[in-house]
Amino acid sequence: MCKAYWESPSQDVHLLAGPRGLDLYKSEPLLGIEDRVAMEKVEKSLTCVDGRYQVGISWKENSPLLQNNYEMAFRRLQNTEQRLFKKTDIARAYSDCIKQYISKLCIRKVPVTEEQPSTKWLLPHFPIVKPDRMTTKMRIVFDASAKYQGVSLNDVKTVKMVQDNFVIQKLS
Repeated sequence: MCKAYWESPSQDVHLLAGPRGLDLYKSEPLLGIEDRVAMEKVEKSLTCVDGRYQVGISWKENSPLLQNNYEMAFRRLQNTEQRLFKKTDIARAYSDCIKQYISKLCIRKVPVTEEQPSTKWLLPHFPIVKPDRMTTKMRIVFDASAKYQGVSLNDVKTVKMVQDNFVIQKLS
């Protein structure tokens, strides 16, 4: 039994002390209740649209409603633009990154005529610059921890945002 355990190619094989002594078993990763609920929501909302996968955000139960944070997000954008005006090379890299997101259809400009959702939350963003890096010297960070009226996007969702999630829409 131990030989099978130590020579097993699987990382998920464990020894369990039970009523019959040590048993060999294969386990799924142990998830807490909140993680299992989040995974179920992800599995139910996962769709493929135009060759790209979309998944709904796993919202916490009984979380506070997100208010329209336009003023805060706009103020943050103005501050970011002011900093970028002082550093044209970073501004150019930032602009190129936004254009790349647009060309990859990760983000889009929303026409004024488009119907607006009843609840919306604008995700502030800013550059992180690391000039000593060999490849990516500048990247854009989307700030899900930005608070408006005491609430952030991180406060109302169950899982951490992944960098490439840009469109946030509550799926029922």
